[in-house]
Amino acid sequence: MKEEDREKTRNHKEKWNNLGLRTGLSVILIGGFAVLVKMGRSFLIGFIILLSGIVFYEVLRVFMQIRSIWSIKRIFSTGSEETKKGGNLPIGFFWGCFFLISLMNYSKVLFPGRYRVVYHVMMWLQFAWILWFVHLLRGGSYRMKIFHLSMVLMTILGLMKCTEAAINNVNRGIRWFVYPCLLVAINDTFAYLVGKHLGQTPLTKLSPKKTVEGFLGGGIATVLLAIPTARMVQLGMCYKRRMEPFDALSLAVLASVIAPIGGILASGYKRAFNAKHFSRILPGHGGISDRIDCQLIMQLVSNMYLAGISRKQTLKGFVQEININLSQSEKLELVKLLVISYSKE
Repeated sequence: MKEEDREKTRNHKEKWNNLGLRTGLSVILIGGFAVLVKMGRSFLIGFIILLSGIVFYEVLRVFMQIRSIWSIKRIFSTGSEETKKGGNLPIGFFWGCFFLISLMNYSKVLFPGRYRVVYHVMMWLQFAWILWFVHLLRGGSYRMKIFHLSMVLMTILGLMKCTEAAINNVNRGIRWFVYPCLLVAINDTFAYLVGKHLGQTPLTKLSPKKTVEGFLGGGIATVLLAIPTARMVQLGMCYKRRMEPFDALSLAVLASVIAPIGGILASGYKRAFNAKHFSRILPGHGGISDRIDCQLIMQLVSNMYLAGISRKQTLKGFVQEININLSQSEKLELVKLLVISYSKE
């Protein structure tokens, strides 16, 4: 009995230590997020791009069973076992693929007004990447190599779509990025609390800890707190114009119904490769990907809603698109056309 009591005491202590660690890290993350929002659009976009790289590392780590982040130092080596996983394709090949697609995707943001020059450079880099892949096809294992390449490409393209949507929301107005993030946080928190105390019916086998009661409780709480949260964002970020109640409630419903899919997909991915965590970057949280899986899906859905249904665009947003997509000479030409058009009226 004494041994059982000691075991129970040890488990209870570990549980509280883990809860304390998670709570402390959560407070730090919330504080860091608030600081980033206050720093402005450019820092926020840079952080989003950085996060995409971290998420790709974690997904690749699970897929290729990379033991340590320091394996990145040897990513272009074909001599170590860690870079021979999956048909002898080096990990560096996949990182090269990620950086190439990222540069093409973010070139409008990183190099405003010089998109065409960057595009031409990227075109030649694509040819070099294709030649590299043809070179790596030597030695057989064609099916495995092509399968791994297809998996990684799909991961990159999906990740790019989500991060591009997040950047679009920031350019629309930072509150259109912050508000969906807060909705997901509310949904996650109440789903966890309701599921822990009242949950009995499993939601899906892919994620055994998620329950139907938690899903419904999180959804109801998110919808009820949607308008107060929108008001809090408006006051906290000093916006003069209120968010339309219809938009606030619509995004809350999307956060309740669609955003949890991100967590289910992440759980299914880890189960497919027998992984417990994405990484140890955030102790007690299972990695960055486990924290922002629902956020990525929510940013994508929010962007689709705002662009296709609500059509939220401001004058600043149009100016931002002009700065990103047009060169200096094209901007001058646009000004001339606007002056001519205005003078004719």
